[in-house]
Amino acid sequence: MQPINYILSFTVLTVGVAQAMPSDMTAAQLFETPSCLRDCIRNTEPISHCGGLNNFKCLCDSEPFIRDVYSCISRDCPDLLKMADGIKKKYCH
Repeated sequence: MQPINYILSFTVLTVGVAQAMPSDMTAAQLFETPSCLRDCIRNTEPISHCGGLNNFKCLCDSEPFIRDVYSCISRDCPDLLKMADGIKKKYCH
């Protein structure tokens, strides 16, 4: 499994917490997101140049964002990589 898959996963999950909520993701799921994932995404978003966390397509396509989020998650909360991958598969098309 490639690192990009992990990053996209937690990106999509945390996006809902930070700004916009996809119609098929519940608020309960979003608020259960570990703070480490939220922090990595929020702190890395500016490098994406996507104009915020609600632009899923842009975030999914931003290689610098994906690379840096993966680096953060790998360093700070590697146990959440599988969770992130599952979210990516579901929400980041």
